[in-house]
Amino acid sequence: MFLLSGHELSRCPKGEGYYCKQCGRDSFQPNENWWGDNCRYRKRCDRQNMRYADIGSTIRDAVCACMQGYHFLGEDQRFCIPNEDCPKGKEPGIYGQCEDCLPKHMYSDTVGATKKCKPLTNCEKQHRCTASPSDGTMDNVCGPVVKDLETCEALRPHSSSSFTVYAIAGGVAGGVTLLLLLLLLLFFLKRRSTLRRERWGMKSHDKEKGRGRGLNDNDKEELRLALLKESDRDPALCKKVLQTTRSFVEERIERQIWHLAQELFRVHPKQGQFERIVKKYKG
Repeated sequence: MFLLSGHELSRCPKGEGYYCKQCGRDSFQPNENWWGDNCRYRKRCDRQNMRYADIGSTIRDAVCACMQGYHFLGEDQRFCIPNEDCPKGKEPGIYGQCEDCLPKHMYSDTVGATKKCKPLTNCEKQHRCTASPSDGTMDNVCGPVVKDLETCEALRPHSSSSFTVYAIAGGVAGGVTLLLLLLLLLFFLKRRSTLRRERWGMKSHDKEKGRGRGLNDNDKEELRLALLKESDRDPALCKKVLQTTRSFVEERIERQIWHLAQELFRVHPKQGQFERIVKKYKG
């Protein structure tokens, strides 16, 4: 014979025959069974951040669930881990993934790890038109009460007209911004051209003044003051002057070091020639 679910076949105390024994408080047997198919242990839902969704019975297993703000690590449902924050329009699922509210005819207007989707307002049940349908991040916006809900269809095209107004306004704003950028670009190009002409005029003046003869001390001082003045006005020119000066000084130092080495390693028949060479480059 088969035993009813919730029971198992057990030997009599004296070892003669069998009897039908009911499953204990922590076990269950879902099937009709025979010898060898014993009661099974129910799930224990006493782990951290876990609770009983259904304590079970002698014919069904217990069902575990996670505390609010936690979800199962996997389908084995052995551990509960914290949820991640879900954005507006979504809620945490069974395994922690964020699920959309709108396909469930619900919405969520908050961000968090424990929030739940809220049911959308049914405007038609209130004899109102849906003035602005939900996008999942807000509730439906209902219009005034109407006698005939079929008139709601005539009100819906307003959304497209408002979209057209916003599109036109956005296009105008974009055109004005583009025009301002073009004017600003022209201003900088003109300013750059003026600075180049001034710089070129200064160079031409210096060439005419110094043509055919070397620069005396007064010319050098005048050129130095002019360079300082122009460098203060134009940071790019200042940087170029510093780079040119540094390159010139480095080249002079390298040339002197090379000439000094050549003269030191050259054979000199006169005595004291090395001392004179060192004194020459030292001064």
